Amino acid sequence: MKKSILCILLAMMFSCLFLLQACSFGKNRDENTIELMVIWNGLSFLNPKDQQHNAVAEVIREKTGVTLDVEFVDANETQKLTQVFSMGVNMPDIIMCPFWGGTLGEAGQIKDAAQSGLLLPFDDYLDEAPNVVDNFTVGVSKQFVEYELGAKEFGGKKYVMPIHCPATKEDTPNWGYSVFCRKDILEDLGVDPNSINTSEDVYELAKKIKAGNYTDINGNPVVPAGNWQDGWEYSVFVNTYRYRQFTAIYEASEGANLKWMSTTNELIEEVKFMRKMISEGLYDKEAFTQTDTRARQKHINGSYGLTGGHYTQIKNILNDTLYKTHPEMKYVPLGPIYDAAGNPFITDTYRFEGDSGGASLIMTRDCKNPEAVMRYLNYINSDEGKYLAYLGIEGEDWNWDETGRPRMTDEYFENQKKDSKYGVNRGIESIFIFGVSRLPRNDFYYAKEEEEDIYQTQLDTWYPLTFADSDAIKATAWDTEFPEYDRMVDVLASMNYQDVVESAYFASSDEEAIKKINDYNAAINKNALMDNYLRFVKEKVAQARSEGKTVVF
Repeated sequence: MKKSILCILLAMMFSCLFLLQACSFGKNRDENTIELMVIWNGLSFLNPKDQQHNAVAEVIREKTGVTLDVEFVDANETQKLTQVFSMGVNMPDIIMCPFWGGTLGEAGQIKDAAQSGLLLPFDDYLDEAPNVVDNFTVGVSKQFVEYELGAKEFGGKKYVMPIHCPATKEDTPNWGYSVFCRKDILEDLGVDPNSINTSEDVYELAKKIKAGNYTDINGNPVVPAGNWQDGWEYSVFVNTYRYRQFTAIYEASEGANLKWMSTTNELIEEVKFMRKMISEGLYDKEAFTQTDTRARQKHINGSYGLTGGHYTQIKNILNDTLYKTHPEMKYVPLGPIYDAAGNPFITDTYRFEGDSGGASLIMTRDCKNPEAVMRYLNYINSDEGKYLAYLGIEGEDWNWDETGRPRMTDEYFENQKKDSKYGVNRGIESIFIFGVSRLPRNDFYYAKEEEEDIYQTQLDTWYPLTFADSDAIKATAWDTEFPEYDRMVDVLASMNYQDVVESAYFASSDEEAIKKINDYNAAINKNALMDNYLRFVKEKVAQARSEGKTVVF
């Protein structure tokens, strides 16, 4: 009930806006038109020029009788879900959004919605959709299936369907996260990108960029460093101060007393580093809150010397814009930048086999035709449907080559070079991928690469995917057994760790920044709450290890 009250308070901020928007769904729609809301900031580039009349849409309509009507939401995902669920009326049929697990953020909203009867479980319709059944387990880590998809809030029902998961371990994507620098600037400065191995190296490079008085394509001064929408993904800049692991608990050595990550010296050093970058004019102050549109424009203009994110998105967005007119300004990866433990781990490279959260699909109580939804999902999760959604029409967009693998046609490659939206506007790798899982990604990558991408190969080498023991247990697996669990959830939700840390980045002095972190730590440990929790976890971990189980932090 406490979390529900919090949701209501948050929702009041958005209720008026929602009332205006709510009417857009559910009016005068054919029951075979599926209303899909994509609540994931920054994905609107996957929207075809005409959603209903493109090559892939026509085939899907012929095969299933279903038409998609998709709304993209470029806004904070948690806030948008709060808004949608707070009213509980005129919701879209299905929603694509993040589900990372836990009790806060998007996952908390979805769990509350399930308990409040706002969602429909997929279980009741799986008999008619055999191609969808394995999406809940294949390509998903064992831990996530047990503790998150099987969370007690879901009462044994399948309310969340993971999507975009790999078909095999070998199909797991390396998104290629790193810090990237404009190639022309690196060459002018004579800096070897392979020589940047710490956050401090990045800082020194940013100072050189500022001193170099570089400009963007419009002749405006370059900001030494920045990122994409809503701060994504500034964490690569502070990789030296981050332990890339599965929980927010740090164990210095087996059996040692545990620390909550906000109490480590590494966080203090991270805050001092980012405060230095911002206060010295080396990092874009707007980057933490800017919209997707604003961030794109800055990158398309080459307005950042350094940026952080994953290579796949940077390449896809800039190939037909900045790189076409100014190929010398291509953003190239720096690294490897080692983490706090000295490992070449960066965002999403140390992981369990199978996904542990990410893109997911949920079906709302207002879904007018669940059978049509499942008919559609069943088709796009067939082998035929997957290749259609990701590669287009066989014989027109792609063919099987002499090695027995799919390959895009010369015509496709030529048209894509002329217009980077060509494929998307045909419906290829666009709105129809929202719902597909168990992906043969290696086939899809092979089909679309005319030649080896040296930068992706470089990133694969610098930051190879490293998998934890598939049977390992996360140290947070016993959280719900903690006697003060509800109070801990409420305290952590009310404090908002990310907001506190980012506020410290903008403090007027290191002393003020450190005080913000210390105040946060005092608040979450009121009445020894965090101390008690860490002792509880330590006991559970010791017991599990005594039974021969592997525990990871």
